[in-house]
Amino acid sequence: MRSHDDCKALIHGTVHRFGQIDVMVRNAGTDIIKPVHSYKEPEWDGIVNTNLRGHYYYCPKFSAQVLLARGRGIIIMISSVSGEASVHIRCLASRKASIRR
Repeated sequence: MRSHDDCKALIHGTVHRFGQIDVMVRNAGTDIIKPVHSYKEPEWDGIVNTNLRGHYYYCPKFSAQVLLARGRGIIIMISSVSGEASVHIRCLASRKASIRR
């Protein structure tokens, strides 16, 4: 879920198919496991767009609109201990740390 349109389509498609959303679980994430100095900028941007923008902004934005309109619901945010310290998977660690803070 790395784009505004993808997340919007997911939420609206879910409401169209099931009639409502009760719970949004934010758990999308991706990584390319290699040393941070060898990432190409498009790789890093793709990971950050999925792991941060999609996780924090796009999906919660559209699901919150639906939940607020209903007057109830819950958004669950999942992270891991990878955000505490990781030398080899820096992009994943930075995403996890941002969620845990």
